Amino acid sequence: MKKHILLLILLLAAAAASASAEEKKLTVASPIGIRRYTKGVVGETIFSAAATPDVNIPPSSLIVEGDSDINGLTIGRGSGNIATNTALGSFALLKNSTGAYNTAAGYWALAKNTAGSYNTALGYQALWSNYTGSNNTAIGSGSLYNTGVGSTSLGAFALFNNVGADNTAVGSRALFSTYTGANNTAAGSSALDHNTIGSNNTVVGEYALGMNSSASAYEGNVAIGRGSANMVEAANNKLYIDVYHFTPPEILVEGDFALNTVKINGPLTTTIGCTSSDRRWKKNIRSIDNALTRLLKLRGVTYEWDIEKYPGMGFGPGEKIGMIAQEVEGVFPQLVATDPKGYKTLEYEKIAPILIEAIKEQQARIEEQRLQISLLKAELNLLKELVKKKTAKK
Repeated sequence: MKKHILLLILLLAAAAASASAEEKKLTVASPIGIRRYTKGVVGETIFSAAATPDVNIPPSSLIVEGDSDINGLTIGRGSGNIATNTALGSFALLKNSTGAYNTAAGYWALAKNTAGSYNTALGYQALWSNYTGSNNTAIGSGSLYNTGVGSTSLGAFALFNNVGADNTAVGSRALFSTYTGANNTAAGSSALDHNTIGSNNTVVGEYALGMNSSASAYEGNVAIGRGSANMVEAANNKLYIDVYHFTPPEILVEGDFALNTVKINGPLTTTIGCTSSDRRWKKNIRSIDNALTRLLKLRGVTYEWDIEKYPGMGFGPGEKIGMIAQEVEGVFPQLVATDPKGYKTLEYEKIAPILIEAIKEQQARIEEQRLQISLLKAELNLLKELVKKKTAKK
C-alpha cells in the first residue's frame, strides 16, 4: 500500500512540474483500485475515483494522456498528438501537424516537421529542418539537419544541408554540403564533403572525393580508399582507387565508365589471368590467312612517351619497346580500338594467335624447302655416281 501511494505522489509531482497549461489526464491502476487525476492549471490537481473498474487498463499500469515532462525530459507523441508518432526529448516533433509514423529522440529532433511521415531521427537537431520529407533515417547530432526524401544518414552533420532524395551517408560530415544531389552514397568521415548538386556518386573512405566541386552537377563517380581523389574538383563517370593520392596521375587506378577504360599507374603483376575462350561461345571460326606475310608488314619500335605534352596520362620516363597503333590498324584492324577523342589503343596480347599462325606458315615453308634440298641432294649424289662410273671405264 505504501509503495503505491509513494508512486502516486511521485507521478503527481512530475505532472505538476510541467510548464504547460494544457489539461493533463493521468490514470493509475493498482490493487487499491483505479484513480484518475486531471491537471488543469499548473499545480492544480483534481482527483476522481472511477465509478466502475476499467477492464482495458491492466493492473499496476500508468497511462498519461498528452505529452509529459519528467525532470525536463519531454515524452509523448509530439505536436499533433498523432498516435503513430513517438517523441522523446525537448522540442522533439515540436511543429508536427499531420505527419505520422515518425520517431524522434533528441533535443530539437524533427522539430520543424509538419507533414513528413515514416521518418526516424536520433540525436540533437537530427532532421531539424525537415518539413514534409518522408522515409528518412537520421542518426547523429545535426544528421540530415535540413530535409530530404528517402535518405539515410549516420554520423554527426552527415547530409547536413541535404534536400535531395535517396542519399546515404555514413560518417561525420559525409555528404555534408549535398543540397539537391540525389542517389549518392558516401561512407567515411567527410566523404564527398563538398558535393552539392552532383548525383549518382559512390565513395568509400575518409575524405574520398571530398573536394568534388560544387560548381556543376558532377556525377556517376566511384572513389575507393582513404583520401582517394580528394583534390579532384571536376569529374564525371570516373573511377578512382587509391590511398591518399589526391590527383591523377598519382592515383593508382583510374577508370572512365563512359569510355570503358581502366588505367593502372604502376606495374601490374598477376599470378593468373584468363580470357573467355570456350569454343561453345564462338561462331564463324576461321584460321588467320597469310599471317606471315601480313606480320612482315609490321615493325617493332623503340620510343619515349611525350610526358611534357600529355602530363595527365601517367606515362613513365625512359625508352620503351612496342608498336604503333596506326601502323597495326592498317594490317590487323581487329587489334586496335579508338576512343571518342580519336586516340588509339593496341591489344598486344592478341598478337600471339597471329604469331602462332605465322610460325606454322614459316614452318611449312621450311619443311617444303627441306624436302626440296633432300631431293636436290639425292640428284646430286646420283650425278656423282654416274660421273664416277664413267671416269672408271676410261
